[in-house]
Amino acid sequence: MKKYLLLLLLIVSSLVSNITIDNYSPNYTTIDKVYAEDDEEEDEDEDERERGEDDEDNEVEEWTEVVQLLQAEPDIPEQVVNYITVVDSGYDRDSDKDGLVDALDPNPSILEKELFTDDDGDSVPNALDQKPGEDDFSLVDFEDLNTNGILDNLE
Repeated sequence: MKKYLLLLLLIVSSLVSNITIDNYSPNYTTIDKVYAEDDEEEDEDEDERERGEDDEDNEVEEWTEVVQLLQAEPDIPEQVVNYITVVDSGYDRDSDKDGLVDALDPNPSILEKELFTDDDGDSVPNALDQKPGEDDFSLVDFEDLNTNGILDNLE
């Protein structure tokens, strides 16, 4: 391989310097493009061939066998447990829309706020007020017209 490189170098230098080699004289002195072969691949190929020839001389048969054991894993299905929660209908519903479900509301038909407010100031909550807007205790009459001993407004 080195011989080819030296020969190529000699030819290129002679073309450039107009030196004649073996009665060869070039007609022109410049070369536009010079392409060299890839020497590395050839060197590697030669090295491999040489190694192969050396190996054939000292050839000893060696066998290595690779055995792979595969164990099958059984496919065991897993049981999936689905829980269904059943809720009493009282816990799903709020009839009076006061934010307290009917199952926990002491009186589901009355708004809870009405048990704690008194609009007419008679100390009776609006939910239990018999005469809204009036004082329930101001109309108490202490008359007993039939003289039976029981006040008339309580009969």
